[in-house]
Amino acid sequence: MLYDSSPFSLLEAHRAQLAALRENASRMAKFYATWTTKGVGEIMVPTVFAFDIRFLEEPCFTSGVTLAGTLNPVTGHFPRATCGVYDWRTDTSGYYTGAYLYFCVDANGGNPNYEVVHHLAWEAAAIKDLPAHLLDF
Repeated sequence: MLYDSSPFSLLEAHRAQLAALRENASRMAKFYATWTTKGVGEIMVPTVFAFDIRFLEEPCFTSGVTLAGTLNPVTGHFPRATCGVYDWRTDTSGYYTGAYLYFCVDANGGNPNYEVVHHLAWEAAAIKDLPAHLLDF
């Protein structure tokens, strides 16, 4: 048997491996987290927010917010808050294992000391990692 090490063949082999993983060893998964900010402004978090699962592809990221604390929000002046991913962490196999986040909060003329809880979710196909005690049968 001949071994073809051309870039196209290597890419096709990798694609076939991902297809096999997606079919046999993956499942749709979600990872949830919360992050609290207080006050207004923008921040880029310099450390990675690590997932406890490995996504096969770039996960879909969604976020929402709730107000915390006892501040009385002013109708028409609710804070504008958003969160996003500015970079991804991947492992040597190309699986997504974490995200670098940024947060933006604007008081919109209201109280600049709003405490905002950001609810974060990532969703995509992920590797099924079984605990070691389940593999020993």
